Amino acid sequence: MTNNFFKSIIIILFGLITSNVYAYEDFNFDVTEVEILENGNLYKGKKRGTITTDDGIIIDADQFEYDKKLNILNAFGNVKVNDEINNYVIFSEKIIYDKNKEIIFTTDKSKGINYNDNTEITAKEMFKHKGFSILKEKKIQIEKSEAENFYKVHETKPFYNDLCAYLSSGPIVVMVLEKENAVLGNRELMGATNPKDAEEGTIRKTYGISIDKNSVHGSDSVENAKIEIDFFFKD
Repeated sequence: MTNNFFKSIIIILFGLITSNVYAYEDFNFDVTEVEILENGNLYKGKKRGTITTDDGIIIDADQFEYDKKLNILNAFGNVKVNDEINNYVIFSEKIIYDKNKEIIFTTDKSKGINYNDNTEITAKEMFKHKGFSILKEKKIQIEKSEAENFYKVHETKPFYNDLCAYLSSGPIVVMVLEKENAVLGNRELMGATNPKDAEEGTIRKTYGISIDKNSVHGSDSVENAKIEIDFFFKD
């Protein structure tokens, strides 16, 4: 690898939003056909419908599955997530709404629109806009043990366990990007570790929730980029 390379893990590639919904009763399912299975613990909506929460999030999808025990909602097909309070919309083919962790994961082709300034907010577009080329890319989900190995350098830090749990909590997209002075350029685009301190227009300001859930990781040196690229792209 040359000095132009770095490896970046996008924890939530196209959108990560929080919710204040805590109990399943806060969901309103407006669906014409629902199948209830496993003694009332699994709900399956087979036709397009709308799921609404008390805090202004409206989810439209062709199909959905709600696991009451895990408190996780899966929505499939032409999914639209409309957050009326924070004033943005996410479009995707599939979303995973983990209510216990207060996170919505998007998968497959997705995009978000911030209606405050009418801009499309996708991480890929942010990289491309800054002149990065995507050389390699894949979507994976890793085990916590793999996350612990990846973040081993931080194992003595108080946030280590939460960081590893977050990295392994859902699908991630790993990418190899290329650009002149790529490491420095990427760290500027990612923004400060704490999203509260990050500048407007950075990835962490746009998607981050907290220090340990700041939505993106990027190599801090060319040497570490080589190690991290090999970790995810051994071929």
